[in-house]
Amino acid sequence: METTELQYSKIEREIRIAASPEVVYRVVSTPEHIATWWSDEASIDADGVGEVAWARGDADEHIEGLVVVEEQPPNLFAFRWIYDDCVAGRGTSLLVTMRIEADGEGSVLRLTESGFRDKGWDDDMLASQYRGHEDGWNLHLPDLAAYAAKVGR
Repeated sequence: METTELQYSKIEREIRIAASPEVVYRVVSTPEHIATWWSDEASIDADGVGEVAWARGDADEHIEGLVVVEEQPPNLFAFRWIYDDCVAGRGTSLLVTMRIEADGEGSVLRLTESGFRDKGWDDDMLASQYRGHEDGWNLHLPDLAAYAAKVGR
């Protein structure tokens, strides 16, 4: 069992993808691809500021801003998201880091999402948000792998 300090601190996932690191990087870092495997719509401007949206215009609409914080094509893409009307930084947002390495004829993507405990959420909100993000990555990462494999053909 995790200690209280480690529980809900970060999500880590690793997935093998039948596509080159260059293809995987494009799929995780460009809006037209992001809107295919993760969200319904996505945008990122030249300054690395954007948003992802699910069910835009729907009663269940959900929009989150994001800010790209590091890019090292084709091996690293990192962004902050889940921030309120403030600057996306440590303590105010979650950090998603995607590391991509060549693996034979494909790639391995290692995703880490951290910052849950830094948000200042009460215990119930922390647990709920963490589990929701876990469920989300468990759902969307296989979609990313399948989509990237198609793009890479």
